Amino acid sequence: YHSTPHKDHDSSVYEIIIYLNKIKTGSTFLLKDKKIFKEIKPKQFKAVCFKGDFTHYYDYPQKGRRMVAVFSFN
Repeated sequence: YHSTPHKDHDSSVYEIIIYLNKIKTGSTFLLKDKKIFKEIKPKQFKAVCFKGDFTHYYDYPQKGRRMVAVFSFN
């Protein structure tokens, strides 16, 4: 199962996601032309940054919770 593919902002805003807990599933997927462009696998305290106008979604973890911090800035 995964979240609905979505965009958080327009192209002038950036997103930072920080994975806060230890999980082995619950990747974030960035899409380009409706195809997976990049899979970001979770690792505790890993941070990733991308433009807010990227369509993306995430997998729900198979076990436990997916805990992240999300920051938006321009």
